[in-house]
Amino acid sequence: MRGISHKISAVTHIRNCIFRKYFKFKGRASRAEFWSFFAFFACITFGVILADTGTGLLNSDEKLSPVVLYPPSYIILLLLVFPLCSVTTRRLHDTNHSGKVISYLFILQFFGYLFAILGFSADLVKGEHDLPLFIFGLMMIMVALLLLCHVLFLCSKPGDKEENRFGKRTVDKTDNNEI
Repeated sequence: MRGISHKISAVTHIRNCIFRKYFKFKGRASRAEFWSFFAFFACITFGVILADTGTGLLNSDEKLSPVVLYPPSYIILLLLVFPLCSVTTRRLHDTNHSGKVISYLFILQFFGYLFAILGFSADLVKGEHDLPLFIFGLMMIMVALLLLCHVLFLCSKPGDKEENRFGKRTVDKTDNNEI
């Protein structure tokens, strides 16, 4: 017996991630829930960067300057990072993988950007840069991007059809696990 359809819209998934599951790292998330929120996060990030570069891309000398986000943009993105980590962790749980890889990803990205910025701006007054530190930072960012690709690959896989070590299967008819 089939029963009632449990179709959930993308907007409902996004609302649930932000308001009901903001810090929920336990349990499992369907592919539809993950990809709905991931697309929302990507659009917001793109919009924030576009808005900030539109206001700060050119300096007074009409030369391109590095993209610098303004404080409201950091606040918006910081508020959305937690539900993104949460839904990604739960999505990894659905495929029977640990969510610890998310913490490794953020540590690599954070220190990679930190080292790259410190290496590039070591002594801007003299025009000298700390090239080894800058290259090390870029290498950390590249490793983080490879890890991100691996995480996205795992998130695109169908979830376990049965209960796994992270809980019961998610019930969402928009997530076709037969693919």
